[in-house]
Amino acid sequence: MEKMNCEITENITEIDITAVKYIDQEPAKVTNERNLEELAESIKEVGVINPLIVYEENGAYILGGGVRRWLAAKMAGLKTIPAIVMPKDNIVKFADNVEEVSVNDEAVRRIKELYQKESSELATLTSLTESYEGYRESVKRVMKRRADTKGIVGVVADIFRTEPKYETAVEVALGDSIQSIVTDNEETAKKMIKYLRESKVGRANFIPLTAVDNPSQVKTKEIFNEPGVLGTVNELVHTDPQYEGVAKLLLGEIIAVDNIDNAVKVACKYKYTIKIVTFNGDFISPGGIISGGAFKDKRIARRRKLEDLKRNVSIYKTYVDEFC
Repeated sequence: MEKMNCEITENITEIDITAVKYIDQEPAKVTNERNLEELAESIKEVGVINPLIVYEENGAYILGGGVRRWLAAKMAGLKTIPAIVMPKDNIVKFADNVEEVSVNDEAVRRIKELYQKESSELATLTSLTESYEGYRESVKRVMKRRADTKGIVGVVADIFRTEPKYETAVEVALGDSIQSIVTDNEETAKKMIKYLRESKVGRANFIPLTAVDNPSQVKTKEIFNEPGVLGTVNELVHTDPQYEGVAKLLLGEIIAVDNIDNAVKVACKYKYTIKIVTFNGDFISPGGIISGGAFKDKRIARRRKLEDLKRNVSIYKTYVDEFC
């Protein structure tokens, strides 16, 4: 059997073989000793060709496909084994034997369904993301110029990532700044401002990287010892080193607190002089204004979902090409 397509090799990782758990049934019921010994000998010679399919739970990797490979690899004395870590809900059970990986009709049907469903979702979300749906018309116009204008990096939502549980807090903290356009320098920003003025399509905010220098930070350091305080919001953001100054500029003076009860206590103690956001997106402004409720605009989450779909579709395509 051929090795997996190189297009998904970046999704394969080596994991500790002792961290893998199999919980559906006893391993002895799904294989036999002779087959395992033959597969183990093959693994000793050529290694594990196809990765396991696993999901993470409570610090362990739960096996969703490749039980015989896992058992044989342990018998062969491997310390690590290649695996694809997928969301739990997307795990498809695979059955493998000594000479080939085989899947039953039900598994093939489910793989096809997932591939078609998420391929459609990917196409829709890609279109929405690339057209900057939900952004001001002026921002859309500038982003269309990126192809012929050197120095347009992207909107803030393009360069920031965070954990799903912090997405609402980060997006609320950013506010309208999430639509700000990052450029390499002031000249590019000036050029785009001139373009917007001449085109009469509105205004936009620009953040030249060369203008970001020593952004202000929270000066009351003792606030970080208060109950529920996680830190400043920029510390929740993942971004490339060249954009860390942008994160500090936009988020370095906003405190992240776990819930509104703790947020109000902290705000009251410090005389409502500090900006505070909770994980649910409640926001306390200096002066005492508290805003909150349902939050729908999730542009950073859209980027994360897009990346997740690309990864999943790539994985499903490999199995569709192989078994269908």
